[in-house]
Amino acid sequence: MRVPRSRRHRRRHDEMPRKHTESVRELAKLVRLPVVDAPDAERPRHRRDCQDGPRPCPWVSCRYHLYLDVSPSGNLTIWYPSLDVDEVPETCALDVAEMEGQTLERVAEHFNVTRERIRQIENKAKVKLARRVPALRALWEEARDARSEHEQRTGREEP
Repeated sequence: MRVPRSRRHRRRHDEMPRKHTESVRELAKLVRLPVVDAPDAERPRHRRDCQDGPRPCPWVSCRYHLYLDVSPSGNLTIWYPSLDVDEVPETCALDVAEMEGQTLERVAEHFNVTRERIRQIENKAKVKLARRVPALRALWEEARDARSEHEQRTGREEP
C-alpha cells in the first residue's frame, strides 16, 4: 500500500512546530517577545566572557542565540515559537558547535530544522571553505575518494 505524499514528507519531530518569521510590518503587532537584555547588566563582548555564563543564556539579542534571528531586511525569525526563551534546549550556537561528534539528527534538533537542511548547510559551508582555503579542497577530495572506495568494496555507505 502506498503512503500518501503528505504523510511521507511529514516532519520527524511533530511535537516541535517549525520556525516562525514575522515581517517588519507585523513586528509592531507582535506582543509575545521576551525581554531582550537588561540595560544595566554588563553584556559579554567575546566568547570567553560568556563561555561559563548562565544557561539558558539570557542574552537573546546576541547573534549566536538560538531563540530568534533578525534578517538584514529586518524580519524576525523565532526558531522555537511554542517555547519561551528559558525552555529552549540549547540557547547558544557556540555551545552547540563545541559539542564534538554530533549526528545530523542531534544538530537538527538543536536548530529546530530537518536533518536534510543541516546536511545542506554543512555542504554549503564546505564549498565556501574550499574556495577560501585551497588546501582543504584537496583534503576533502581525498576523503571523498576514500569513502567511495569503501562503498564499492563493502557495498554500503560509511556511517
